[in-house]
Amino acid sequence: MKTKIYLVIFALLAVFAAYTIYASSEKNSTKAEKAFKVENFEKVTKIVVTNRQTEEMVFEKQDESWILNGKYPVRTHLFEEMQEALTKMEAVSPVPEVGKEAVLRQMIGGAIKVEVFKGKKLDKKVFIGGPNLKNTASHMFLEIDGEPSNRIYNVGIPGFRGYLTSRFNVNESQWRSKLIFSLAANEVKEVELNYNANAENANFVLQNENANFSLKINNKEIEKTLINDANVVNYLKMFDNQQVTSYVFTETKEQYLKDSLIQVNKFADLKITDLKGNTTAVTIVNMPLNESSKRQYDNNGDLFLYDQDYKYIVFGEEQDWGVVSRTKFGLILISPNLLLKNNAKTN
Repeated sequence: MKTKIYLVIFALLAVFAAYTIYASSEKNSTKAEKAFKVENFEKVTKIVVTNRQTEEMVFEKQDESWILNGKYPVRTHLFEEMQEALTKMEAVSPVPEVGKEAVLRQMIGGAIKVEVFKGKKLDKKVFIGGPNLKNTASHMFLEIDGEPSNRIYNVGIPGFRGYLTSRFNVNESQWRSKLIFSLAANEVKEVELNYNANAENANFVLQNENANFSLKINNKEIEKTLINDANVVNYLKMFDNQQVTSYVFTETKEQYLKDSLIQVNKFADLKITDLKGNTTAVTIVNMPLNESSKRQYDNNGDLFLYDQDYKYIVFGEEQDWGVVSRTKFGLILISPNLLLKNNAKTN
């Protein structure tokens, strides 16, 4: 009888020992498979985001800034959202076995791959799928030592109710900074604005030497006593944080259209020089009236030729095309008479 009892106890101990070893191994495996969070982000030098169509966004750290695809500054707030996800995301729960196959099929067809590098070393490789049923987390799994992990997890940010997939989109125009230029009033040394011959406004050059302003209108020097300093200061404030609302004509095949628009619809050339001698030159082009234009007719009932609220702008080393609004960028495209005192005469 005692022998049977000992055998039972031995068997139980053997099962317990086997379970302990299994549980320990399972725990270690689970810990590795759940390690989605990127530690010590300040050491990250490159992030590569790729979709199933092999479209790729490469973010590289240059000094303290992040550059997209080797040429574009990134939109700061979008990059900060991606950084937040990478540094805070945690596994909430594994995808249940009953739904794992369906989730895996979805990820095979449309997962986003995110590779994080520290120097030349790959620090983390994450595959990101769509949201869970409650839209409170995203499906993810890691690649560990070159092999996909065994589990797919619902991954989210503690305290944030929402999925993370959209923070890793593969769309260059969305990631690119929309900044054209940003200068404080006291950083602008010179503004040169030359309008197209068909424009109603006169050309002018405005210079700023420590708030001592000089102005030329149509190459004629204006007496300093005629210049309204307060108006000039307010005008120079308009050069802060000027951005495009969107990018357009991003396809190479659209070059002919761009050339035609500049030739026919060019509105003005603008050149800004800052205190360090850096010059930014842009070209403003009238946007043809289109079905999206809010205002189609003038007060006489005649159809406008051009959109009254938006214009195109051509800027940057790549001569990118964007859209600017009348309510923001339009405040730069003024008549120089607005920089003069009331009733001032220039001729």
